[in-house]
Amino acid sequence: MNNAAIKFQWSENYIEEIWSKYIFIAAYGLITASENKTLGEVCEDKELSNKVLGIMHEIVSIGKVEGVKLPEDIAEESYNKAKNFPFDAKTSFQRDYEKKVNRDELELFGQTVIDLGKKHNIATPVVENAYKKLSVI
Repeated sequence: MNNAAIKFQWSENYIEEIWSKYIFIAAYGLITASENKTLGEVCEDKELSNKVLGIMHEIVSIGKVEGVKLPEDIAEESYNKAKNFPFDAKTSFQRDYEKKVNRDELELFGQTVIDLGKKHNIATPVVENAYKKLSVI
C-alpha cells in the first residue's frame, strides 16, 4: 500500500474498527433516511441528535455483550464525527433509499440490530422506530 501511495490505516483490532464504523453509519443512516434530513440538519436538531445517540448507545450495548471491546466514549466520539462533514451531506444509505436502490442496508442497519437486541435481551426502541418508518415508505 505504501509503495502504491495508497493511504491506509492498519489495526490489529479490526473487529472493534468494524463496530466503530457500524455505530456511525447505522445510526446516521437510519435517522437521515427516516427523517429525510442531511447530516447538518440532524446535528442541529436536538430531537434527531438524541435519536442518533440513542441508536449508537443501543448498538454499543449489543457490541459489549457480543464481546467487542469498545471505548467508553465511542457513541459520543462517533456522533461528533458528523460535524466534520458538509452541512448538506447525505449518508450513502439515505441516497440509496431515496433512489429506491440497495435497500439491503435497511436490514443490515435495522433488522440486524433488532435481532441482536432480542438475542441478548437488550431493548432497541430507537432502531425499531426508524426501521418501522423506513419499512413502510
